[in-house]
Amino acid sequence: MNCVARREVELLRHVRAELATLRCDGQSAIARIMEPVHELLGGERLWTYRPVRTLRAWDVTDVHDTCVGGALLDRFAACLRGITDEFAWFRPSEPEPAQRNRVVEALSAVRSARPGFFEQTPLYREFFEPNGLHEHHQLRVLVCDGAELLAWFGAYYTEAPTARQRQLLASMVPALRKRLRLDRALSRTRVASVALAAAIDNLEQPAFVVDRRNMVEHANASGRALLASHASEPADVETFDLGHGAKLKLVRRHAQLDRQARIAAARWALTRRQTDVLVGIAAGHANATIAEQLGVTLRAVEHHVTTILIRAGAANRVELVARIASEEP
Repeated sequence: MNCVARREVELLRHVRAELATLRCDGQSAIARIMEPVHELLGGERLWTYRPVRTLRAWDVTDVHDTCVGGALLDRFAACLRGITDEFAWFRPSEPEPAQRNRVVEALSAVRSARPGFFEQTPLYREFFEPNGLHEHHQLRVLVCDGAELLAWFGAYYTEAPTARQRQLLASMVPALRKRLRLDRALSRTRVASVALAAAIDNLEQPAFVVDRRNMVEHANASGRALLASHASEPADVETFDLGHGAKLKLVRRHAQLDRQARIAAARWALTRRQTDVLVGIAAGHANATIAEQLGVTLRAVEHHVTTILIRAGAANRVELVARIASEEP
């Protein structure tokens, strides 16, 4: 193996190792591989970006160029904003199957397949031609997961790229796809986690996200209050599977009112039987149901209800339940 071949093997190994490594430095994996990939592929510049859908149209992110400053990249991104479905010669929403994960010489391919089309696009008129890129050879790949475009990745050459350069770019596609799929999954997980946390923070009843070991990852205000009380886990809990062992646990509303009713009963100095009646009222039960559950007469329950209303200073059952709900759990 000659020196060139050994260097190629070394660089490829480095690129694949970087794509397989998660780091916490905030730098994208693609940013870290730009220099070794540029050395592998040669050419004037290596360029990559990731299309992202906004509420209005398309934009790009994770944009990198090995040879020019940010001003050119900013102009490039500005040209892409507002394009509804086609950047220049492919659809970012769903590239045609023949273009997915295939290394092509893009400018030559589009001019051959659609003569005159590229020259009519705003991207050509506003970016490629003014910046002298319209006559370059462009070797690129649309890295896709199924029909979804994950990133545009390619290099520009004054001379036509060689078969070896095509082969080297193609050899990196599997590792690129795997890493970009992982980055997308992690991003969606982070967004989903933030959204879930925000959603449960707005719930009145205690809510928890727990991991596979039942360790609390997140709790809302009511949940934190319940944890601070050192109470055992309530039996009346609804559990939802979030995947990967994580679960969302919601303490049912009437279980929370049960605890609040007992707190109120202590504050109002109710007897044990009156407390039981108050808990039944908080659960929404009628007097007859409460009597049956407690094994007492309906008349006895009615008497207890009258006493409770007086002690609570409530005019009726609705106002009584409202006072219970206002108690700190």
